[in-house]
Amino acid sequence: MEMKEGTGALVREILEMARSDSAAIVSAAEAEAAALLAAAAGEAERESRARVEAARAAAAQRSLLLMTALPLETERLRAERLESLLREVKGKAAAALAEKAAGGCGTVNAALAAEALRGMEGNSFTLTLPAGSGSPADLAPEVKRLSGKDGLQLVFLEDGGLAGGAIARDAAGRQYWDNSFKARLERFWPELRGALGAGLAGGRKNDRA
Repeated sequence: MEMKEGTGALVREILEMARSDSAAIVSAAEAEAAALLAAAAGEAERESRARVEAARAAAAQRSLLLMTALPLETERLRAERLESLLREVKGKAAAALAEKAAGGCGTVNAALAAEALRGMEGNSFTLTLPAGSGSPADLAPEVKRLSGKDGLQLVFLEDGGLAGGAIARDAAGRQYWDNSFKARLERFWPELRGALGAGLAGGRKNDRA
């Protein structure tokens, strides 16, 4: 009997120790789980704040880039508009010259023929003029007088497709000068374009002021 009672007490003691250890383990596990959950929540909050800050920084960077690019884009659009205006001006100038040529301008054509000859060597030339510029008998003395060259030998040709001005060639075919309205506009356009562009740009600046 004493052995049985002693054995029973030992069993009860072991069970009690097991229950105590189990409670301690469960409590420790619960505490560890709570700590892990709290740490996870804190990390998530930190990550959330970091994402918000990153988004704000990215937005600020995009805004800065846009503000930096805005003057460049404005200047590009202004340059495109200016170029469009200059093309329009050139087109109108060409149309006006063609209209003037269609109205007949023999005296002007003779003057442009003489101008071409002054820059060429020799005395024998072929002059191509627009149709309707006048008869060679009338044009030759005027061209000779205006060119200031003595002993000129001139051959006159007509070109119905030539809109104003004159084209000069020497007899040997080594010299050629296109002094037509169209060619003159192309030669003088860079200079005219610069002056017009500066004027248009200045006018737009005054409008903005």
